[in-house]
Amino acid sequence: MIQPLLVVGLQMAVPNEASKSTTPAIRACYKPGASGCDLSYTFQVLDKATNALDTNLQFMTVSGNNLTIKPTVSTQIGSFTLKIRMTPVIRTAFEYDHVSLVVTCVITRIDPPATPTAAELKYTVNDA
Repeated sequence: MIQPLLVVGLQMAVPNEASKSTTPAIRACYKPGASGCDLSYTFQVLDKATNALDTNLQFMTVSGNNLTIKPTVSTQIGSFTLKIRMTPVIRTAFEYDHVSLVVTCVITRIDPPATPTAAELKYTVNDA
């Protein structure tokens, strides 16, 4: 299988500006002189069907905010919807669908064998 390589930039959710003033605790983060709320987060890329990036999807890897897709064998052919589970420090985790992809097999070249000789195209009848 030809090894195509695709890198997809992952889009991360950002805080809704209006939500920064909804509660006294949040407003305290953004008052003058405050250092702001901790908006750091962790995230996972998961197969929506299995809720994991399981062994049959090991041809997909995440580095930073990039998803690299590099199928190498026919068992990796299929349709996949990936979601992101984002866990901000400031709130509970949430998920959203991120990308749908279809992995197919494309034959780009077939090399026929060398033409056999006349002698190679003969066989012995009942050679048992």
